[in-house]
Amino acid sequence: MAEALVRVAALDPLLPLDAFDAAVAAGDADCPEAEPITNADRYRTVCEASTGAFYDVDIVYRRDTDFIENDRYYVGDYRLDGDGVLTAPGGSTLSVGTDVDWEEYVDAFGARTLKGSNFGVVSQDGSPSWLGQELSVGMEFHFVAGPDGHGAYASLNGGVSGYDDGLSAGFVFNALTAATEQADHTCTSEPSGEISILGRDGEWYDVVYSGPLLGESVVDPADCDGCGDLLFRGESIGEACPDIGRLLGWEDRPW
Repeated sequence: MAEALVRVAALDPLLPLDAFDAAVAAGDADCPEAEPITNADRYRTVCEASTGAFYDVDIVYRRDTDFIENDRYYVGDYRLDGDGVLTAPGGSTLSVGTDVDWEEYVDAFGARTLKGSNFGVVSQDGSPSWLGQELSVGMEFHFVAGPDGHGAYASLNGGVSGYDDGLSAGFVFNALTAATEQADHTCTSEPSGEISILGRDGEWYDVVYSGPLLGESVVDPADCDGCGDLLFRGESIGEACPDIGRLLGWEDRPW
């Protein structure tokens, strides 16, 4: 279970956009060419640049940063949606088959929200990040940092598969939610929701937490002891008490 929390902490949703930016920059003024559309650019082309880079893409891209809208200061509003292969002059490739939709903003009270979704597969030859692992991702994220910049709220829904190392091949979060006193939460040591792990044996193992939802009170102290019920094929086989501090132990951004 702890491995799933470590792995989700590495899934920075902006890395696919950074990789796409670098791949486009390897081209030239005419290849690849962007077509402006509503609130985004569309790269729809098959071309070879004078640099030797090759593109076969149909991708909608948006990276709007540093603006104010609806009394919010937006650090960024991002989108990467489509399919394609971008080949660098040296031959390394970035393969995209994804829909990343992400926003980061600060409200009038100084709280910072980071939320969005990441669905599909993005892989990059030789990348030391999660892009180098050909993972299939289907995740929704919602994080909030308090005015002091420290994590105050985290909610995860969805899963990732395709890991070829470690103790598990994948994981699924089912409405896993954790919060701190900054969010006026009554239980800071145990989340609500579930974590499911796909073991190397092909079996699923589930941890079901009983922490209260945000805004609810703790009725039974056992519901806030940091441990969840560990299930195998629907039957309890004990408890699991992974450190959930990674969900909230960050400043400004979880990554």
